[in-house]
Amino acid sequence: EKYHSILDKIKLNTPVSSIEHFKDTVHVTDKNGTIWSAEKVLITVPLAVLKANDIKFLPVLHLNKLNAFEKIGMGPCVRLVLKFSKRFWKDDATSIVGSGPVPEFAVSGLARSNVLTASVYGEGAALLSGLGDGAITEVLKQLDKIYGGNMATRSVTGSNLLDWTKEPYKKEAFP
Repeated sequence: EKYHSILDKIKLNTPVSSIEHFKDTVHVTDKNGTIWSAEKVLITVPLAVLKANDIKFLPVLHLNKLNAFEKIGMGPCVRLVLKFSKRFWKDDATSIVGSGPVPEFAVSGLARSNVLTASVYGEGAALLSGLGDGAITEVLKQLDKIYGGNMATRSVTGSNLLDWTKEPYKKEAFP
């Protein structure tokens, strides 16, 4: 309730192209050319968007801030979800440790689900990102190696891979 009076002023999912700061006002221009004015502005964007200079600041941000952006590292991140027709891992397993690009698969819902999820960072994420459409095949091979008999490849019924490096407003792992 404390912020109820300003909720209508909050703009979500609005890509910003520039922010101009004047003495008593701030002008924010979105990607569609719409200009928003306010006394104060709070933006929340991933570091990679700032590093890529996707938002133009006027006046230009202080050199100390720009240097700080460059010193902070964020690496690639890939998130994946795999659904199978049956569970081929132990019923009491909460995770599966991998030896390939995916270091660990999380078992979703324990015995109630046939879904594995994983968040992969760094070199493993870069490898999977570079494989494009072949990334899921590579991950299934990794599980096949653990369980044998092409168990994962034969029983996969669905998959989703989100490559943060290819998302235009993220570009790297989420902060």
